Amino acid sequence: MIDVSGHYRNVRRDKGFENKDKPLEINCCGYQLFDGDDFFRDRPNGRVDYQIIYLHKGRGDFYTKDGMKSCGPGNVVIYRPNERQYYKYFGSTISEDYWVHFTGYDCQSILDEYNLKSGVIYTGKHETLCRVFKEIMVELQLKKPCFMQIAKGKFLTLLPFIKRFSELQNIDNDLDSRFDKLVIELNDSYNENWDVTKMATLCNMSTSRFQHFFKEKNNIPPMRYLIELRIAKAREMMLNSSLNIKQVALLVGYEDPLYFSRLFTKVTGLSPSSFIKKNGMQ
Repeated sequence: MIDVSGHYRNVRRDKGFENKDKPLEINCCGYQLFDGDDFFRDRPNGRVDYQIIYLHKGRGDFYTKDGMKSCGPGNVVIYRPNERQYYKYFGSTISEDYWVHFTGYDCQSILDEYNLKSGVIYTGKHETLCRVFKEIMVELQLKKPCFMQIAKGKFLTLLPFIKRFSELQNIDNDLDSRFDKLVIELNDSYNENWDVTKMATLCNMSTSRFQHFFKEKNNIPPMRYLIELRIAKAREMMLNSSLNIKQVALLVGYEDPLYFSRLFTKVTGLSPSSFIKKNGMQ
């Protein structure tokens, strides 16, 4: 067994530490690798702090408020204070987990913000979760200036990642990644000559299927998305530069300034010249 951890305090105790004077405090964080005998831990009365465990590899049994559950890789287990903590890893399967204990008077509301309840949550395997756990652990090991503030900041990025990855389990990941790639490409090159066919080709889909799924995902047709993106960029240019309307139109992808003006008015409710006057730029 390999056990690596970082701790806020030099003193260790199995029941943990409770601090109701602060909204959030990270008590300890660690990593364990089980590659030999079976390993189990049973705390009938739990601990006085909260715990999150992320099973990255292998298999384990976890007792929670919902009873005993056998879990594989990609499961997150959350224990609240004073909840029984029983978990077992099997030596026949190499298992690897990350964990963090935390306390504070605001912990429950922080978890509630992401609808993270005690029990088992499936997120799938993600190196991002491993990385954040490791970063918290290192801060607690080195204890450099502001280490607790940084550890708390990293912990507060861990929770939304858990929430995101759990929700993405219900999404077609391949389709989602195609649209992510397109949105990034559109934001990088919004002024280029885009049409629906070119967008569909980038997503490796037929035009009709692409339009259907794009609107379903974004609640807006693809060309409307592009127009609104271009107009948003045009507004930024008008607010932060001395470019004239013709120059702005060309920079966001429209060679015809009159056509650009009609689109701008349709999206914003103001003509480009009215927008400029309203914002005191002339």
